[in-house]
Amino acid sequence: MCIAYMIDTANKRAKQHMILTGIVIVSLSSTNFNIITAPIQNLVLSRNIQNTSKIEIYSYTSTYEQFILEITEQSEIDEWLELLLQSEPQSNWGYKTIPQTPGYKLVLSSSENVVDILITNQTLNNKNLFLGNTYLGYYNSAVAELIENIHPLQPEVLTITHFDEISIHNEAILTDLWNEIIWSTKEPIENYHLSTFPISAYLVFEEDLGCKIFFTTDFTQAYIVDQGVMLLSSKLQRLLLEQYTLSQLTAVESFRIFEPAYTSSNITSYVDFYIEPDENGLFYGLYRENYKTQEKIFLHNITSLESNFFIISTPYLLLLDCKGASQYDLMLVNQNIPESHRYMVKNQNIIPTSIAICPHNTNFTYIIENQDNSTLFYVDNYYQSPKPIISGDIDDSIFLSDKYIAFTQTLNNNNLLCVYDTQLGKIVKYTYLNGNAHFIDSYHNQVLFALQAIEDSSFKEGVFILHNDLTITLTDFYSTEILN
Repeated sequence: MCIAYMIDTANKRAKQHMILTGIVIVSLSSTNFNIITAPIQNLVLSRNIQNTSKIEIYSYTSTYEQFILEITEQSEIDEWLELLLQSEPQSNWGYKTIPQTPGYKLVLSSSENVVDILITNQTLNNKNLFLGNTYLGYYNSAVAELIENIHPLQPEVLTITHFDEISIHNEAILTDLWNEIIWSTKEPIENYHLSTFPISAYLVFEEDLGCKIFFTTDFTQAYIVDQGVMLLSSKLQRLLLEQYTLSQLTAVESFRIFEPAYTSSNITSYVDFYIEPDENGLFYGLYRENYKTQEKIFLHNITSLESNFFIISTPYLLLLDCKGASQYDLMLVNQNIPESHRYMVKNQNIIPTSIAICPHNTNFTYIIENQDNSTLFYVDNYYQSPKPIISGDIDDSIFLSDKYIAFTQTLNNNNLLCVYDTQLGKIVKYTYLNGNAHFIDSYHNQVLFALQAIEDSSFKEGVFILHNDLTITLTDFYSTEILN
């Protein structure tokens, strides 16, 4: 068709122009412009950084920057320049990427000029390095890694001195704290009284590096020595205050042993329940007895004395029947129909101490342990299947209220105290524990628990209260029940 147009004598010149224009358009549309622009961007980068005699490194956000360090040794500068020249040009013709996320700013100075290079923590449209005021984009992972090598991002411990010395080791919290120190806006300390920051702390890194910090008593603000005063995020403030509270442990010779806390409400009646063998000692039974009338009624047979029962909403009892080693049946027993039952779980490895009853004695939880993990189940309807809440390394559970279920688990080598919201159907609180938690009591929408930890070969223990607003406070070391 093209040949026919070319040899057609009518409007030959116009047709040739149309055909050539089409060929050019097709050629341009199939061309990768990075092939054209990459050498130009490389040349621009090379010319901007040549003859650099000093490199300054700042933490950077769009509203704040903080000086970190300066490099003046020429051999070190050459190492940085070599890494910068390895940057991969990234062209976007349709739009320009302007970095707004936190990162670092390099200021390269020479006798001819000063040039800024931004390194973002996040990759934006395949770019993490931006040159000059035009934000010419490149990708370079090596420069960011070098910054992190000389300017550590992972503290090891936060040591706090206030009456006693305590330590916070949680990696996630310490990383969040250091990130806020690096990238948060600071105010001059001259605008404050030093007495506002009575809690002294030291954030320790490897190789004896560290950062001196002073906190307010509620951890809402922090004074960073030689930098200024910063406002902590509400999340970090809550986590630090909580960790500070949970770190106030008492040295003991040995850990106390606490009985499992199954239920948080007492039922006043003239009826008693118990397990005992029959007169011939051939089998065990669950009995109900009215100690006023002396009436005794057999309710259900029991496999062994290792079995247990729990009083729930009338007329039901929750019976945990031990069938053998790591083998249990969990069933509902109707007091009005002796020897009748409804299985909730059959022939499963239920952790006996994990059963918890809600304050109104209606709903309950239990944990089934398998070879690799365990699962926490929640029952709020006796005629529906139990609801699995979470699977993993789950240790124990207890009701904080009818709405909240507290449980402990181990995740990525971290001990956690968690709270599940039964109305929302999700976990609403994770608290890191520097030790093992043991539930002691639950009453008036509060959970009393002990925290036991081994620090520097010493046994330490404390007793705390988890409140219905999900805050945690320290309480009397010898508390074994909630009195108000």
